[in-house]
Amino acid sequence: MVTIKKRLMIHWWIGARIASPIVMDQKTKKQIALEKTAEDFGYEFLDDLTERGFIEPIYKNCGLLIDSYRMHSNIHSTVNKFCFISVCTLDSDTQIDNPYDHYYSQCFLNFAEAIVDSKFERFSKFAHFNPSGISLITELPQFISQLTNLEILDLKTCRNLEVVPDWIGLLKSLTHLDISECYLLDYMPKGLSALFKLQVLKGFIIGDSKDKKSCTINDLTKLPKLRKLSISMTMKKFPTDLQLCHLQGLKSLQKLKISWSRCILQSKIDDSPKQTQLFAKRTTLTRSFTKQHDPELPHQLELPSSLQKLELECFPEITTPSWLWTDNLKNLKKLYIRGGLLCNLDEIVATTVEILQLKYLSNLEMPWKDIMMLFSNLIYLEKVECPGLNSFSCDQNGVWMSKHNIKK
Repeated sequence: MVTIKKRLMIHWWIGARIASPIVMDQKTKKQIALEKTAEDFGYEFLDDLTERGFIEPIYKNCGLLIDSYRMHSNIHSTVNKFCFISVCTLDSDTQIDNPYDHYYSQCFLNFAEAIVDSKFERFSKFAHFNPSGISLITELPQFISQLTNLEILDLKTCRNLEVVPDWIGLLKSLTHLDISECYLLDYMPKGLSALFKLQVLKGFIIGDSKDKKSCTINDLTKLPKLRKLSISMTMKKFPTDLQLCHLQGLKSLQKLKISWSRCILQSKIDDSPKQTQLFAKRTTLTRSFTKQHDPELPHQLELPSSLQKLELECFPEITTPSWLWTDNLKNLKKLYIRGGLLCNLDEIVATTVEILQLKYLSNLEMPWKDIMMLFSNLIYLEKVECPGLNSFSCDQNGVWMSKHNIKK
């Protein structure tokens, strides 16, 4: 049996142009953009393969959230021929391995190479370039700027990458960019704001830098198709009123993840005892929204109403922030909170949430009945290492499920 990650399968299909939101009108011979995204088509393919018995979903913690798929090795070989016909890979001997004509290669995947050098320059027609996890790369080679057909660039876990060059704005066809877990990066280049087709941006960094070359959330409002954004936070105060206002400008945003630095979290822990922090936090919030509110900004500062999924990681505050108090998030279906100082969810308004994940929250204390009152439409809950939630009606895996089915 062979196991493969759901995310990787969908990216392969997008790179090979199998999962595409563009079709050709046979009468007019013109391209037509469909309302569905490439990922939507990928999910449909996975459902179809599952229903036909070709692949078997693997659920996280015996729940309803699919992480990977399992298939027989013979089926995997067949799927390779169908799905990866235009995929070019690196094998363990650092040789370029593609059983098909390199001229037609649309997707490059890295499995074992530690560096990217000039031997890849001739692959100018890639749609998917994945040097993910290349440990020795400190900067992107210049030849990548010539990959004008590139749609997916996956730099995840390139931990020695020191800078994303401004010429990344030349990659006009880019729809997916993943620069998450690249811990030496200090800022994002302004060139990102030129990627008008960008739909997914992971690992966007917001820090204390005052450099005018640094890309801001306001710059991202120039990207009309951006629907998925993950932010890595190194500044102590986020989001500010102005940043919240700019976030509201991301009209197509459906999924948002905000990760605060553990250094920020540690400084918060060292400041004062829990109860003192709690009182100070409530006082500060009241003061900031009554006396210090910028009159030029909208009075109600909140997250985009288009959000369907929100993730908060290493959340540095003790109580829920004011931007989660409003009933603006009418489309929010998934809420994930992982790590941090949060003590309760009393103020939160999320009656539409169906999936709730709570992980590594040692200070969170709430009775089960309060969760049911706050999240009246909840159909799935997962808790991990939350000692103050012992009264929850979860199984041995920390999972509670209703009888309803969960959508992707």
